[in-house]
Amino acid sequence: ATVEYEGLTAHAWGNMDMSDVNGHDEHFTEIDASLDYTWDVNPLDLSAGTIYYTFPHGPANHSTLEVYASAGLDWPFSPALTVYQDVDEAGGTYGTVSAGHTFEDLFRPVEQIPIGLQLNGSLAYGSSGFNEYYYHTDSAGMADLLLTASLPVHLSEKVSLRPSVNYSTLLDADIRDNVHDPESFWAGVTLEYSF
Repeated sequence: ATVEYEGLTAHAWGNMDMSDVNGHDEHFTEIDASLDYTWDVNPLDLSAGTIYYTFPHGPANHSTLEVYASAGLDWPFSPALTVYQDVDEAGGTYGTVSAGHTFEDLFRPVEQIPIGLQLNGSLAYGSSGFNEYYYHTDSAGMADLLLTASLPVHLSEKVSLRPSVNYSTLLDADIRDNVHDPESFWAGVTLEYSF
């Protein structure tokens, strides 16, 4: 759930296991709360914020706090660099380089409803502290690759729907050896209302 006003964004996110594969059927394994402020200094899109992570039924079963800063360029493919610094339990650093592009109004199944295509990708690096906390390996290295494709559907001036498919893979060999499933594929739907 996200609420945004004048560059300030409050966000809450939760993950509930819907099967007993991880032994936590119908339990939240992660709940996050974040606060972000975004502003423009042409040609840069800048943001800074904080994220509070909790793992109520996960193997860590504790919480931690990160602060982050991001700088993106208003160029084709919107390249951006984001650095997260844990200031609590993990004490590590996590950085991502990302890019993406949106193809507006690709087709209209109904005249009043334009549908686009949004493609995004990011490549991440984790410090030894970050990788130790999340992946139980004490060496720094490439953490993950994330690819996302979504179809923004503008139902009206105020309402849009965005189904998406996502793929993530862990890159570092030591990290891959320490997790049950180093690759993930998932789908989702986001509903947005502007007022």
